[in-house]
Amino acid sequence: MKTKNTVANEEKEQSFCESMAQAAAITGIPKEFQRWAKSKGCTAFKASRVFIEPLRKFWSENQEEFESVMEESNDGSSAAVNRERVLMLRKQQRKLDRDYEIQTETLISKESVKDRVAKMMGAITGILKKTLSRQDYNAVARQFQECNFDL
Repeated sequence: MKTKNTVANEEKEQSFCESMAQAAAITGIPKEFQRWAKSKGCTAFKASRVFIEPLRKFWSENQEEFESVMEESNDGSSAAVNRERVLMLRKQQRKLDRDYEIQTETLISKESVKDRVAKMMGAITGILKKTLSRQDYNAVARQFQECNFDL
């Protein structure tokens, strides 16, 4: 049988936020700490929810460790600066991957696509000239010109 105190504690533990941003706004605990806490196995994170009481408890027990980790990481820069560095490195990696795909011809460059489209349009033009009457060809040519294609 549950006592009033047990029920009150269960309700308190069940209060949650739908996101880290919402939890940061409500509790004042920074999102950087929440990410770090989640990586350390904090039980406040279940599915996409952040449970308030376990987060507050983890904050009170681990705040000093988090701050010392942040001071040591990348010559003392903040987690936000580190995140910017990671995003920049990811962007650079995507560019390198794209360049490699172009070089290995697994990804076709824009210029190559333009050349191939121009060749296809030339072939289509030849076919249309042979198969259509002069009047029909001129009608088709006008429609292509309206779409910025020249025949």
